[in-house]
Amino acid sequence: MRFLVGGIAHESNTFCPEKTTMDLFHVSTGEEMLSRNRGSSSFMGGVIDAAEDLGVQLHPLMYAWANPYGTVEAETFDRLLDGLFRGMDGAGEIDGAVLCLHGGMVAENSHDPEGEILSLMRERVGEVPIVSTLDMHSNISQRMIDSCDAFFANNENPHLDSYDRGYEAAKVLHGIVRGELKPVMAMRKPGMLPPTLLVNPPSSGPMVKVLERAFEMEGDPRVINVNVSCGFPWSDTPHSGMAVIPVVDRDRSLAEELAEELSEMLWEHREEFIPRLPGVDEAVERAMGAEEGPTVLADVADNPGDGTTEDSTAILRSLIEHGARDAALAVMHDPEGLEKCVSAGVGSVLTLDLGCKARLFGKPVRLTGTVKTITDGVFRHLGPLYGEYWVNIGRTAVLDADGIEIIVTSRTHNPVGPEVFRRHGIEPSRKKILVVKTFKMHMEPNYRPFAKDIIEVDAPGQASIDMGGFRWTRIPRPMFPVDNP
Repeated sequence: MRFLVGGIAHESNTFCPEKTTMDLFHVSTGEEMLSRNRGSSSFMGGVIDAAEDLGVQLHPLMYAWANPYGTVEAETFDRLLDGLFRGMDGAGEIDGAVLCLHGGMVAENSHDPEGEILSLMRERVGEVPIVSTLDMHSNISQRMIDSCDAFFANNENPHLDSYDRGYEAAKVLHGIVRGELKPVMAMRKPGMLPPTLLVNPPSSGPMVKVLERAFEMEGDPRVINVNVSCGFPWSDTPHSGMAVIPVVDRDRSLAEELAEELSEMLWEHREEFIPRLPGVDEAVERAMGAEEGPTVLADVADNPGDGTTEDSTAILRSLIEHGARDAALAVMHDPEGLEKCVSAGVGSVLTLDLGCKARLFGKPVRLTGTVKTITDGVFRHLGPLYGEYWVNIGRTAVLDADGIEIIVTSRTHNPVGPEVFRRHGIEPSRKKILVVKTFKMHMEPNYRPFAKDIIEVDAPGQASIDMGGFRWTRIPRPMFPVDNP
């Protein structure tokens, strides 16, 4: 038995003013693709292990992924498509295809890249079955449903079950090819586009009870898989939003019934998805007034894990205006400001306008500071949530602005662990206030051992939790035709 395997994965924040270009993608092809991903905890790692356990031969296409950022450049998307399908040359007779996708990608020339990838694969393989893994934060189009036999989306956030879903996808495809399964999918959308902050299964939030019911449904031997996609609200497309997609063996009416039930359940719990967070000044005042530190302020609206430019200045400005001291911020992505720090050199005092170069939310902060350190930005992440891995955030400097130490970078970085501070000469456990541009759920296990408090802040940004005042509106049918760009 022979399966095609490959994928293109990106989470695109269409409110980010920058474009995701080819140089930001990690691309591997052929046997290198298999060797690089074998044994990893990713979707692809699960697919590879399952195939080897089942005695299935894999024909590698191309696997390309990039960290979340802005809309994918048109030329880049075209090159990625070409690379993926060029990998089919010499594949010979194949029995199935597994694609590792995200579901939250948007390109300049396609508002539905995953639908395009799946439909092009369908054109090429004909009736051969196709299965696909998806991120929990997928925006599902009808074109995707029509072009695929079964989806396998994450059930956990952070997505620590990616390996399991990849393994499951390959195992189900094996059963389809053997004639043991004939999946059908149905989709229901409850008409919800909530922020992702309270989507934290299996630990907390309204998705816990929803997925518990989905797992009960999967206890029925006719049910192969139940996908509950929470959507990615910062991808502005006609099909953005939550979706329920059960995968059922042969029984379409059962798939429709399960989809309707879970969709209604999501709608009933819609208010539970809405975060209630303190504003910037309130959070800063709480941190300054704490008897002991550190208090960690999480800037969730400028979290690069949601594809932001990571250069908002609202919390920094408030710290300065309130006269905060003994504080540190990770990170301020400002290549121009970094170059000025590097040119000045360690020990130099300079005045510059820092951050917010896109001018989307607020404006740069003018400050005077001392350059404390300059590094190559290479360090090892340590932590219970993601394990150990090496990080390279490029040339980096620390600017000390009257007791507020700011890590200025040439690249965005999701500071889920405190090593980013330690690498640059800052011991985070001894600070009164830490500002990190990330989600609490991603960083809490790493900071909790020494943090006295962690506060998520309702700040402005390209991933703001304020989705237009949370006006719930049920749209019974698509607002636009599927093929309307």
